[in-house]
Amino acid sequence: MDIPHVSEQEEHRVLADALAETSRAHGTARRWRLLRALRVRNYRLYVAGQSVSLLGTWMQRLALSWWVYQRTHAALALGLVGGVGQLPALLLAPLAGALVDRWDRQRLLVVTQLLAMLQALGLAWLVLAERATLWHVLLCSVLLGMINAVDMPARQALVGELVEQPADLSNALALNASITNGARLIGPALAGLVIMRLGEGLCFLLNGLSYLALLAAVRAMRLPPPPTAPPRTSLLAEAHAGVRYAWGCTPVRAILLLLTVANLLGMPYQVLMPMFAMDMLHGDAHTLARLTTASGVGAILGALHGGFLDVLVTNEMTAVRLIELERSRTASRSRG
Repeated sequence: MDIPHVSEQEEHRVLADALAETSRAHGTARRWRLLRALRVRNYRLYVAGQSVSLLGTWMQRLALSWWVYQRTHAALALGLVGGVGQLPALLLAPLAGALVDRWDRQRLLVVTQLLAMLQALGLAWLVLAERATLWHVLLCSVLLGMINAVDMPARQALVGELVEQPADLSNALALNASITNGARLIGPALAGLVIMRLGEGLCFLLNGLSYLALLAAVRAMRLPPPPTAPPRTSLLAEAHAGVRYAWGCTPVRAILLLLTVANLLGMPYQVLMPMFAMDMLHGDAHTLARLTTASGVGAILGALHGGFLDVLVTNEMTAVRLIELERSRTASRSRG
């Protein structure tokens, strides 16, 4: 049987067309995979409420640092406010994780959001009434740090219950990171506009109201009842077991050490950002908003760059497989 001769140019054209079609198919499938966790109703509610709440959170962060430095002009005050806000999370994290394992996470998240809302509204009243002092701000920061020490593990654990398929959990966590970076981009910009026109107190008020979105979303979720088995060990024993496991597991220990170094050496620049904006750049709240937003732009560009590299690697592997297939077909025709 005669085999029709195919020119080298025709083979290259067929190979290029196949590669382009495969790349388009991979791109479409990848776009759907990036949003597959949103198929779940509970997770869609969480994303909607979380998006609004995070905007308020970033508005308060910028407004709080600007208020502190504008009234004290002391980098030490900025460091104190940032430090006392993070210290409760460091000290209470093991106990908070054990509490989250014992309690209903949906109800626990409602409680933490209510307490955080009251803290923000109280701070807004103090600032708007011109009664706020540095000690009030330090106290509010400590209270918020204690609330976040329980809220953060409860929120992360709840995400695992919202997605129906275990394979979608990584996608849900990636979407959470994207939402955080998006709020980090938009929230400070809004805060800069509000501070220049209406003052820092309105930022705290808007943050307090933003918690209503996540509260409504969590209340609207339909989750199965949690198991009611009584704990077999004490709270301190569970916390100690968690710390021992985290330190004994090499990957977890490496991640924790990496995060510690990054937060210790890389993140403090955000605390001192008002000093750079006011003293070195001779700017105002708009300048601080631009500096804070720039870090959000960098985070988003990094995420997009990672996704672009992933696409390039996928296409490169596809091209290699197609070339190997074409070579095997050519070798078969030669033997025939």
